[in-house]
Amino acid sequence: MPLAVYINGNPHDSLAMESRAIHYGDGVFETILVKNTQIQLLDYHLKRLQLGIKQLCLAKINIAWLKDQLNNYAAQFPDCIIKLIVSARQQARGYSRQGKQKSDIIVIIDSQPQTVKRQISAQICSSGLSAQPRLAKIKHLNRLEQVLASNELKQGFDEGILFLYNKDCLVETISSNIFIVKQGKILTPLLDQAGVEGTAKAKLMEIAGENNIDIVETTVNKATLLSADGVFISNAIIGLREIVNIDNQQIKRDMEVFPLLYQASKKYFIA
Repeated sequence: MPLAVYINGNPHDSLAMESRAIHYGDGVFETILVKNTQIQLLDYHLKRLQLGIKQLCLAKINIAWLKDQLNNYAAQFPDCIIKLIVSARQQARGYSRQGKQKSDIIVIIDSQPQTVKRQISAQICSSGLSAQPRLAKIKHLNRLEQVLASNELKQGFDEGILFLYNKDCLVETISSNIFIVKQGKILTPLLDQAGVEGTAKAKLMEIAGENNIDIVETTVNKATLLSADGVFISNAIIGLREIVNIDNQQIKRDMEVFPLLYQASKKYFIA
């Protein structure tokens, strides 16, 4: 059970049937870490949220009001996870949004996980992701592909790796962006067809630049992934984790770049 739920700034745990989140998954969301009352990567989250609102043509929201609300929640729950949802409200039956558009702002507050595995095993999921450039990069509410992939995971695997469906094109994992260390370079998939442009990824690329480390966004295939000199993932809550096993195949561990990036970034995530 969540610690608290707020809808449009008011304590409430029941969503109206007019919410298009229920009918169509029509909205966007952010999952945000709060540490010692400090909201981590807030500007990155709000930037992506606004991109998603623009991409889905949702009604604009008051960002200044939202910031105040989030800071109030962080003061009440100093170490928590905030799930922030902006969803369209139904004006009439049907897919089309009719009349003056309105959005609901839903905040769900949860506790943080007690333990985090830093070295994990991953499975390549057969379900894959559909290519849809207009939905790429944003964190929309339609997560059925991630649900299917999660249902595929066999016992002993911590994460699922997702390619474009029926294509040899790496995208991400179920919950994280993915990075491949190869011959001194760091590669990460170019998310022009599918996937979420992570806030942790954005911060990591900034930190890498400050340390003269290049992260190249490009097309990555399965052979490159499995022959990597190191594979790691990033997530706005957990931070950086190494993948040391893929489909029961051992993956090399990078002992140079990853430790540097992990130490430089860990203050933004769960320790």
